[in-house]
Amino acid sequence: QQQQQQQQQHPQQYQQQQQQQQQQHSQQMPFARTTAIVPTNIDALPAPQAYAPSEPERIPSVRNDTIAEINTHCSILYNFASRYAQMQHNNIPHAHPSQQELEEMSQRAQAVVRLLEDLRRM
Repeated sequence: QQQQQQQQQHPQQYQQQQQQQQQQHSQQMPFARTTAIVPTNIDALPAPQAYAPSEPERIPSVRNDTIAEINTHCSILYNFASRYAQMQHNNIPHAHPSQQELEEMSQRAQAVVRLLEDLRRM
């Protein structure tokens, strides 16, 4: 009631008081908070290993895959050469690889050379 009486008796003075109060209030609170502050649980954050690996981290994996592929081709080539060397040693001169087997081994040897060049560039 007292405010209403002041407003009616001295409208300009009342408006000035209202403006001053608003200015003081805005100086104390330069911004209004629209959301509450909620503490974040640190345990809920993902572990660093959960992120995708960066390029340097991927290189060892690619390098290991390349070495494994070289190993596979070389093992097959070694078994091929060993088998025919053993046959020659056992005096079985007519044992020769088929054309298809020779082509496959040639392709594997070329793959090994290509993979070694790739490995050298890594």
